[in-house]
Amino acid sequence: MNNIGQQTITVNGALFKLVKKRTYDPIYLYSNEKKFLRIGPVELIKKELSSHKQMIAQGFPIAKILKEGNYYGHEFYIEESLGNAHLGEIFGQECIKNGQVSAKSFLVFKNLSKKFAKAQISNVLTGSDYEREFYHGFRFDYIIKELPQLKVELLKAFEKLKNNVSVFPIVITHGDLNPFNFLPKGIIDLEHKFYGPAGYDLVSAIYTLYFFPKNEGYEYKRKYSFTDTQIMAYFKAIDKIYNSCSLPKLSKYMDDFILARSVYAAVRMEHAPKLQKWRYELFNKILFAYLDGKSVSKVLTEFPS
Repeated sequence: MNNIGQQTITVNGALFKLVKKRTYDPIYLYSNEKKFLRIGPVELIKKELSSHKQMIAQGFPIAKILKEGNYYGHEFYIEESLGNAHLGEIFGQECIKNGQVSAKSFLVFKNLSKKFAKAQISNVLTGSDYEREFYHGFRFDYIIKELPQLKVELLKAFEKLKNNVSVFPIVITHGDLNPFNFLPKGIIDLEHKFYGPAGYDLVSAIYTLYFFPKNEGYEYKRKYSFTDTQIMAYFKAIDKIYNSCSLPKLSKYMDDFILARSVYAAVRMEHAPKLQKWRYELFNKILFAYLDGKSVSKVLTEFPS
C-alpha cells in the first residue's frame, strides 16, 4: 500500500514516522530511532542520492547511506541517524540553563566545521565560471525582485563581493549551514547545495544567529549565542586550515560573506511578515555599510533586536 505523505510508512521492513515534507520539492522525510528515510520522485531522489554518495567519498561529515530502492514507483534511500537533537537545540537549552553554550558542545560544532572545511577545500572545482550559480545560490535574484528599488546598489554589492572573494576556490556549498543543520555526528540538509566560493558556509555557521531578533513579538527569535572567545577560537581554527592550503585567512573576509548571508536571510520570508520586515531593515543597513566600506559585522551584531 502506497502511504507516501501519510503519518507513518513501512519501507524495507521498517516503520517510519513523518517528519516533514520539503517546502519546495515533493520529497518526504521520515524517521525512526536510528534511521532517516527520504522518498520522492525517481529523478529527484536519484540525483540527490548520487550527489550525497559523491560527498561521502569526498570526506564530508554527512550520513552514510544504508539502503536504497523503489517504493510504488517512487525512489527512496535510508540513511543513518547522526543524532537525536540539532546542535542549535542543544545550544539553546544550554543558554537557558547555564547562560552560554558549553565548551563541550561548542567543540563538537567546531570540529564538524573543521571537517567540512577540509572536505570543501580538498575538492575544489576548476575550469568553469560559476558566477551565475552562486549569484542564484546567494539569492541575489530573489532580493532584486523583492526590493527592486535597491537594484543598482545590489548589483554594485554583488560585483564587490564577487571580486573580493575571488581569492577563494569554488566548492560545493551547503547554502544554509547553521547549528540547526548540525547533529552531534554530522551535517544534514544539503538538498539546496550549490557551487560557490569557499568560506561562505563557515561564516554562515557562526553568524546566522544574528539574523534572528532576541526579543519576543516575532515569528521566530534567537535561541542561543556564542561568546567572543568561542567565535575567536572558531575562526582561529578555520584560518589555520585555510593557511595550510595557501588560502587567505577567512576571518579577513567575514564582512563579504555576512553581506551574502544577509541576502539569503532576507528573501522568501512571506510566511513570517514581522521577521521579514525586521530582516529587510537589517539588510538595508548591512548593504549600505558594505558599499561604504564600513564594518558589516558591527552593523549585524549591534542591530537593535
